[in-house]
Amino acid sequence: MTRQKSFKGRIRARMDKTSESYTTARRQLLAKAGSEPPAEPETQPVANWDDGSTRLVIAFSARGQARSQVALTHERIPDAATADRLKPWWRERVADLKRVLEA
Repeated sequence: MTRQKSFKGRIRARMDKTSESYTTARRQLLAKAGSEPPAEPETQPVANWDDGSTRLVIAFSARGQARSQVALTHERIPDAATADRLKPWWRERVADLKRVLEA
């Protein structure tokens, strides 16, 4: 099912009325509503973990003028027990990163 079907309908109606491209019409409607389009990840470094058996993917996204978002994905974890053990470790590392960035 299409997400935001009514909004997409408004975009297409504006396209018909103004002959704008889909992207331009969408941007104009979002600006009129005082909203920003969702930010796309700007960079996405990928690193192999120690022996290369797992991989860490980091995505950074801008969230306005003075904010950003970091998303971490630890891929190819061998089993659920290892994942459960790593969750608190990652939670602590992200909290440490937040403290450093906010200092």
